Amino acid sequence: MQFIVHGHHLDLTESLKERCRAHVYDRAEKLVDDTAARLEIELADHFGQKHGKGDKSCRIDLRAPGLSPIHVSEMRPSMHEAIDIAADRLIEALRRGVEKKEDRRRRDDIRNHVPQTPAEAGEEQEEF
Repeated sequence: MQFIVHGHHLDLTESLKERCRAHVYDRAEKLVDDTAARLEIELADHFGQKHGKGDKSCRIDLRAPGLSPIHVSEMRPSMHEAIDIAADRLIEALRRGVEKKEDRRRRDDIRNHVPQTPAEAGEEQEEF
C-alpha cells in the first residue's frame, strides 16, 4: 500500500509521521493488503499562531481495488486528537467496506447457489 503524508501550514515532524504510520497505516494495512491501494493523509493547521478552537485537521483518503474510496476528515484543537479520531473513523468505514465486499463475494459464489429440480421449475411455471 502506498503511504503519503502531507502537511499544510505546519512543520511535518517525524513524530507526526510516525503517529500517522502507527495509528492509521498499520491498522489499515491489516484490513487491506494490496500493493495498488493508496493511503493519503493531509495534516493542516488552519489558523496558525492564533490557536482557535478546532484549528488542527486531519484528512484521510483511502483508495483500494474492489472498495469504494473512503474519505475522512476531522478538526480538533490538538493534531494528535485529530489523527486518532480520524483513524478510528477510517478503520470503521474500512471494516464496513471489507465486510460488504465479502458478503457480495459469498452471495455471488456458485457454491452457495441452490439448484432447482426440474419438477420445481415446472411447478413455478404452472402457477402463472
